[in-house]
Amino acid sequence: MKSIYKISALVLCLMATTISHAQCFQKKSMFLDLGIGIAIYNTEVYNYENDSTKTGKAGSVIIPLTFEYGVGNRIGVGLQLVRQNFIAGKDSTNNTKPDAHSGEINLLGNYHFYRSDHTDLYGGITLGISGFKYNSNNANKAILDAGGSFTDLHFGARFLFGNHTGMLLNLSFPTMNYIQGLASDNQGNEVNFDLKFSGFTIGTGLTYKF
Repeated sequence: MKSIYKISALVLCLMATTISHAQCFQKKSMFLDLGIGIAIYNTEVYNYENDSTKTGKAGSVIIPLTFEYGVGNRIGVGLQLVRQNFIAGKDSTNNTKPDAHSGEINLLGNYHFYRSDHTDLYGGITLGISGFKYNSNNANKAILDAGGSFTDLHFGARFLFGNHTGMLLNLSFPTMNYIQGLASDNQGNEVNFDLKFSGFTIGTGLTYKF
């Protein structure tokens, strides 16, 4: 009888070990994600000079670099660096193309609601700071500069091909708020503005588990 108990205990220990190693994400897991995505935004610009607000649309190509560390079996925290290049067409009157981009430094928290040996599904929130710059590249040399906040609600999935490398998919709903930005040109004109982006992003990329 004692031998049966010993064998049962050994089997349970082996099962527990197998289960603990079968999780793609667990406590002390470390992931590095390099992504690329497309963002679609609603925009809102407030002009302090004439007390007016204009709305519009914008799109961008996003390149995020994210590091996440497992502080628990289902909870992860991380740091994220993001580069956004906004999509702009040529000005037909002077054949110039404006340049607009932003950069973010963010902290994030994730809850991993599904974990298997090669699959990790999670959702979370991101908080950070953002800087925005627009250069008209025309004769007036109009430039817009602004700093503000970044927040999002996001959902993601990692799929490992083996023990370390894999691919990722994500969907997020970001908001960027820029307060008291400055628009200026080479004629000496200066105007303060507020700018808001809100919308959604979809993306993919590569992931590496350390």
